[in-house]
Amino acid sequence: MSTISTNGQNNIIYIEQSGSNIRYKINNGSYTTITSFPITINNTNTAYNLKIYFTTNITFDTSSKYFICGSDNLQFGKEFLEDNGDIITFNITSGSYSGLIQNGTSTTNGFEKIKIFNIGVETASSSLTSSDGWICQQYFSKGVLSNYNFIINCYSTGNINTQCGGIVGANCIDNNGILNIISCYSEGEISSGSSGGICGAFSQVSGSGILNIEKCYSKGNIVGSFTGGICGRYAGYNGNTVNVSNCYSTGTLSGASSGGIFGANAGDSSNASGGAFANNCYSTGNLTNGSEGGIFGNFAGNNFGTATATNCYSLGNITGTNTGGIFGNNNNNSMAYNCYTSGTANSGSTTNGIYSGSSSDNLRGSGNYSEANNSSSGWNSSNALTTLTGVPSSGTELSVGTIWSNTSTTINTPFELTQVGSTPYSLNNIIDSGSSYYLNNNFSQSIFIGKKSKSSVLSGYSFSILSINNDNPNSYPFISINSSNGVISSSTNSIIGNYSLIIRNYKNPYSITSFEITLKQKNKRKKNIGRKVIKQKIFCNKKKTKTFVVTFYANKTKKVQIYEKNDISDCYKLISSKRVKI
Repeated sequence: MSTISTNGQNNIIYIEQSGSNIRYKINNGSYTTITSFPITINNTNTAYNLKIYFTTNITFDTSSKYFICGSDNLQFGKEFLEDNGDIITFNITSGSYSGLIQNGTSTTNGFEKIKIFNIGVETASSSLTSSDGWICQQYFSKGVLSNYNFIINCYSTGNINTQCGGIVGANCIDNNGILNIISCYSEGEISSGSSGGICGAFSQVSGSGILNIEKCYSKGNIVGSFTGGICGRYAGYNGNTVNVSNCYSTGTLSGASSGGIFGANAGDSSNASGGAFANNCYSTGNLTNGSEGGIFGNFAGNNFGTATATNCYSLGNITGTNTGGIFGNNNNNSMAYNCYTSGTANSGSTTNGIYSGSSSDNLRGSGNYSEANNSSSGWNSSNALTTLTGVPSSGTELSVGTIWSNTSTTINTPFELTQVGSTPYSLNNIIDSGSSYYLNNNFSQSIFIGKKSKSSVLSGYSFSILSINNDNPNSYPFISINSSNGVISSSTNSIIGNYSLIIRNYKNPYSITSFEITLKQKNKRKKNIGRKVIKQKIFCNKKKTKTFVVTFYANKTKKVQIYEKNDISDCYKLISSKRVKI
């Protein structure tokens, strides 16, 4: 084990891989090779944030290679992207792995003000040890009472095993802990029991912690029993609160009792406090096994618990027995508000559009609509517009709502979430507001009429404008975007003013962000705007003379002519003339 200790007020720790060696330096000092693992990081002045910047991609080839938080106020990773728009990745090649960062164990509480920014963990051959996570180990943020622990813009690619999480492992926020996970994703198969695409099982064992997950998604198929696309089994268990907002999953659900967002027993509680809450979420995968739900799996809100879905939708066909488009089997304490499902349901009394076991859209809650319960199937934009909230103004034209956006002109195309991802026009993607951290999803620039904006810092994406000033972009034909590099152009007949653009950039998945652009008129130089005397009282051949300079401006050049005036003869003589670019 190694320990790195330094003062967070004045110092930054830089860590890199050089050949097969992992080494670090503090500020501009010399590099020191790290010879033993894991590595504990200590901030000796916790009134200030100690930043740990990774300057190269790194390969960890043994299970002991990870980091331990040894104090409060640590930041792992940069708050900005690399120059090419990418983030730093750790490639894990060990046979099994317990996660990159530890902040709490089964017997010890974690530290507060721990931030993890812009880090990816990739693997082709490694597997997680039970209950761990690829970015954060189990019990992460345990006992942390302040709302300052953040994981932002991180991802993993490895499969997600028993009770594990794609980002953070099981039992996070145990013992009244608080944790915020923003704009993270996982690509691996959610392959074993009770695991989750973002966080693992049992978000807590005891206490009343709070876990906030927003703008995250998972791409892997949801294969294991009791698993969830975002949270594993027992999220919001026994008095804690798990809020999942603006998240989605795209994998097929084939694990019994699984859910597109929450796994089984979400909000299960022996008391009436806490619960599991899905707001503005969706899943797209088919539900092919028993007791599954498009948003919540089996036993949602079990015992005296609470499980609530608000403004959510699911697209998948509902073919498993005891399966529902929003809630799976045993959903007695679950509530749905303004939820919509479009999948076909198998005939039978226990396979239904909103709640498994009921053909009523509003068995509990209100404002819900299911195509299956109403003898139809397939996404219907008219029904979605009247069911969901924060919707676009149209289901047939490009338009943006406060929560949902219509990103296609093809009729009956499912909506996407508004304001997800970070702006593609800036490397500075994480903002410190002083009291919190958030993803930078807005960019501003002023350009002259007839000119172009800067290009995207990202490559390989396709770009389009969804709206301008909350209106269809076709209403502003003098503003356009290059679909390959994101450059915004204005024509020479543009109207000066401020324009609020909503930009979609796509590379599986998508981001929808804002671009505030100001078009202004370039001041034109006036021809023959004046003259300037540069020298007077020049005596030549005993004749009193004066020298004048006259400057003419035209066509991006200036013409300078020097004249001499003879006071006796009262005439001018051209001395020199030249033209220069301006």
